[in-house]
Amino acid sequence: MSNKAFPYRPLRSKREFRFLVLEAGRADDPICCRLLHAEIDNAPDFEALSYVWAQVPGRQIIQLYQDDHPEDRGLAQNLSHRSVRPLHADVTDFAVTSNLFAGLRRLRYPQRLRVLWIDQVCINQSDIQERSAQVSIMRDVYSQAFQVLVWLGDGSPEDDDVMDFVPYFSSCLRRLNHNEAMRYPLYLYGLPNMSMPIWPAFEAFLRKPWFSRVWTAPEVIVSQSAVVLCGSKHVSLELLNKCFSECTKQPVLIATLLSTRPEGSLRYLQDAMRRTAGMENFQRSNSRDAEGFMFLDILKAFGTCKSNLPEDKVFALYSLLPISIRRQFEAVDYTRTVEEVYTGVATTTVQCFKNLDILFHAGISVQALNLPSWVPDWSTSAANIGFGESARESVLRQKDTAPDKDIFPLYAATKGSTSAARIDAHTKVLSVEAQIISEIEILGTAFDRYFPMEVTGPVGSEAFQASAEITTMIESRRSACFALASSCVPFRYQSKHDAALACMHCLVAGMTNDKQRVRSEDLPNGFHQLEEIAKLFSAIAEAATVEEIASIQAKTHTAIIFGHMTASASIGRVFCLSNDKYMLLAPIGTKVGDKICVIHGLPVPFIIRPEREMFLLVGECYVQGVMDGEVMDMEHVKTQVIDLK
Repeated sequence: MSNKAFPYRPLRSKREFRFLVLEAGRADDPICCRLLHAEIDNAPDFEALSYVWAQVPGRQIIQLYQDDHPEDRGLAQNLSHRSVRPLHADVTDFAVTSNLFAGLRRLRYPQRLRVLWIDQVCINQSDIQERSAQVSIMRDVYSQAFQVLVWLGDGSPEDDDVMDFVPYFSSCLRRLNHNEAMRYPLYLYGLPNMSMPIWPAFEAFLRKPWFSRVWTAPEVIVSQSAVVLCGSKHVSLELLNKCFSECTKQPVLIATLLSTRPEGSLRYLQDAMRRTAGMENFQRSNSRDAEGFMFLDILKAFGTCKSNLPEDKVFALYSLLPISIRRQFEAVDYTRTVEEVYTGVATTTVQCFKNLDILFHAGISVQALNLPSWVPDWSTSAANIGFGESARESVLRQKDTAPDKDIFPLYAATKGSTSAARIDAHTKVLSVEAQIISEIEILGTAFDRYFPMEVTGPVGSEAFQASAEITTMIESRRSACFALASSCVPFRYQSKHDAALACMHCLVAGMTNDKQRVRSEDLPNGFHQLEEIAKLFSAIAEAATVEEIASIQAKTHTAIIFGHMTASASIGRVFCLSNDKYMLLAPIGTKVGDKICVIHGLPVPFIIRPEREMFLLVGECYVQGVMDGEVMDMEHVKTQVIDLK
């Protein structure tokens, strides 16, 4: 939205910004605001607004003015609590989005001024240079505000119920033991039954645009304090984030509650949990000054967030970086193409921070833009948590919980070797040290979507029937993987039992839901429960009483846990065999003849595709039998430099 007619006074330095004084008024009074200038390092007390511009269609008019010569008067006089407008004020009609207009009405005090920073008004949106410069100081604006106001929009009665429910839901989750979740009906945990209206209301609440926009994330991460406002209700952001944080500890329960619409609500909650985890990771990485890790954590955590411009997936998050790190990256510049922006970020991460972890998020299997294959495409968002990211998360968690103890990595495909990389400035080819292990011979079952493993509706309902059918389908896919694994006998495994156990490890990528190494002795029983789950669905359908249904549902607990383990490992991947009978989970899009390699300095293997004496990076993979550095001890597998184009 442009307000070219408003005579913005130019900013005189890189650290100068405008802030808005919202004049007092009653509910139906016209909204009138005054713009003032200040250096960000010498600003008065103010609050910063975090909101979504076009949450509802249309626009409204406010009255806006600025003093001709504000430097002639001190800030104290400008911000006096009188609401008398200077006689010489030249008031201009100024168009704002309907959502901001509603927010200003909600925030306006009846008898005193309120000092705010609002990007839509305080930045001259018609001036690209000013917009780029102001984006560069966003961290300072939101961190120096004494409070950030999160405006979710005009609320509904259902929104009011959710705002009241959040503290109670969070306390219920804290009381739950992860291993006991969903063994009994919800009411025994103090939670409403799945048929209660609070759950669809909670889902609708999570669909509010603020939760999915990339610009809103940095605005609250660096804040001193933040409060969430929805209609007439408010709750602290800290409390809301605690609720989402507790949800991450109960994946089985949350999936059961919200998977009645498999393509809907679960994804929105996962995104909210990912944002919360990203905030926590930012604080953790920032405290360690882990420069390269920190920006990767930020980018991945908010990769599912939306933006009008794809380059804003990066520009919005620059503001989270300390100045010393931000200087390493190219300045915000909206005249550059999105491909130039993404390639520049990847190049800086590799060259300045000597960090190849960015390859965890790269590959032609997840690219939509025309980028070098080793450059992540942040305009897309992966459906699953990557193997490399899981390995890094496991290490960071161990350092946090037991800093004085030895680290036991989840994966160590190159045994902690160091990376050596070079980027050709002209061709943007990345050269790395690697060892090519094998090549893809057979493409097996593809896991191309999320399949819920829970009973997601009342017995006899369409949701219940769909859950039973989907569960049977996913189990048949796993059975196909076991059949393919048996062909590895006797080439790599001595018996079908050994091959089946290896297949189980592969299907869960060797890890539990909380990113720990899975125990071999736990796998057979878990997968046996998966085989029996279709029978349990039938038993539930035939049960006569609520007590009988609850008893049978309790038996599905182990199957549900293993269902989530296999889902998180296999979504977006295909089960494959190599020419020397390695089992692996590779990205969907992998082809027969693609090579399997390990890249020095990284804990997981990768799929690469030969092309004219170079290679395209397809993506990371899990290979059973090489995740603990076995390749590094193979004399016939030589180290070589490969070029990724």
